[in-house]
Amino acid sequence: MRRWILAIGFGYAAWQAWDLSFNSLRLVCQGPGAFSPPFGPKYALEWPWVVGHAWSACLLLSLGPLLLARWQFPLPRGWHARLGKIYLGCAIVAILTGLPLSFRAEGGPGASASFCCLSAVWAWASWHAFWAARQKRWRLHLSWVRFHYALAFSAVFLRIGLGIAAHLDWELEQLAAGLAWLSWQPAMVYGWRKGLFGSAGSGRVAAESPTAFYQHKLPPEEES
Repeated sequence: MRRWILAIGFGYAAWQAWDLSFNSLRLVCQGPGAFSPPFGPKYALEWPWVVGHAWSACLLLSLGPLLLARWQFPLPRGWHARLGKIYLGCAIVAILTGLPLSFRAEGGPGASASFCCLSAVWAWASWHAFWAARQKRWRLHLSWVRFHYALAFSAVFLRIGLGIAAHLDWELEQLAAGLAWLSWQPAMVYGWRKGLFGSAGSGRVAAESPTAFYQHKLPPEEES
């Protein structure tokens, strides 16, 4: 039963990510005028950054479920590594284009600080996921990729929060900073529980800390 619940939850999360990606790219293809105020006029001033961030982040969001489902639904040999490189490339572009956008984020300095911190943590997670893969420490790599994708999934949480605020006619300016911070806290909780931030996690930290993972043997399907 637990396996089925996890599968349904994963499928729903993947659908949310794909739906957000499709609708975001559809709006980007129509230009800044397709976005409702206050986003449309703001995006018009920084449109090249918006386009680069949207395409890279949406491709990353779309690839994530395919890569994370690899342990239940294996990809053809070699495809996981190829898609992983594309995923990492998209992450780098999304971080580099997202940082300039953070400085003028809707919601004032509080929201800007949140998105700047998110970009920094995202870059940090990208490096650790890449390094674990280079060292062929696959369980550690998997934990970092899950954490990395959870940070990216904050876009979905933010979209849900903005939708609820709009439905209840709440002032976006008053809520944007709080929503920006709250959107990526689930990822931080996951990273803390997995012991990715040090030794102060849950009871599983000792089994899943970076130093412990380094001792694991390379899975047979990854030996090449």
